[in-house]
Amino acid sequence: MYSDQKHVLIIEDNADLNRLYTKHIKRHGFIVDNAYSVKDANQYLTYNTTDIIVLDLNLGDGTGQDVLNKIISRPDLCHVKIVVVSGTVYDKRQNLSLSRVDYVLLKPISPRELSSLIKML
Repeated sequence: MYSDQKHVLIIEDNADLNRLYTKHIKRHGFIVDNAYSVKDANQYLTYNTTDIIVLDLNLGDGTGQDVLNKIISRPDLCHVKIVVVSGTVYDKRQNLSLSRVDYVLLKPISPRELSSLIKML
């Protein structure tokens, strides 16, 4: 990992949204990796680390909660900032794992809004 650039992992099963988020985040100098499913995300996190995760909670092969559980079980990922992007309003009290989430954005979101937030982290 380059020390002067932050890594962002986008976990979004909608390929168009994944590409759109990637495009805007890369414009700000971040290195972006992509996962399109729980399986992809878990595989990535088994062999890599990242600084920021953008996580859709509704994935084709499971939920973002499955990914959150993996992150919580890994002490080496405690530094990772997590931005949940969801089409559903979630209350942090509904699920203990959501207390590990730094921000929750409700879809639809603008790519600029997401990029601005990531720059602040």
